[in-house]
Amino acid sequence: RGVGLSAPQVDESLAVFVTYLPQEAEDTEPTMRSFINPHMVMQSDEKTFGDDPEKPILEGCLSIPSLYGPVPRHSWVKFEYQVIENDMLKTKTETFHDFTARVMQHELDHLYGVLFTDYILEFDLPLYSDAKGKLIEIDKKIAEKF
Repeated sequence: RGVGLSAPQVDESLAVFVTYLPQEAEDTEPTMRSFINPHMVMQSDEKTFGDDPEKPILEGCLSIPSLYGPVPRHSWVKFEYQVIENDMLKTKTETFHDFTARVMQHELDHLYGVLFTDYILEFDLPLYSDAKGKLIEIDKKIAEKF
């Protein structure tokens, strides 16, 4: 059900994450991609909660299921990362936009020990729980447990 997973989420101390997203330039089926030693080299000045300010995108996380919240993210990011091609590490640079940029930032945060709930606490944002398919706002102090 997730669109990304980082090595620290599965108790591996590696700077690696994978995503399962459609290619941005094409409307295709989702593709599994690996990002080794990723880092952001450039980003938009603007941070957003998504395209519609009245309806922010709520992030969730496989590490803390059933909790969701809005997170301010750069609208685009440029990453440098490595991939394995022909048994060799090859460095690539790529720019990501919109939802894909959001996923990339979320997964990169995991590599630094940051969860989306840290933003909830830092920016005093609402936290929601999935209660039988319906999101209800809950006490954000729950985020302190993570």
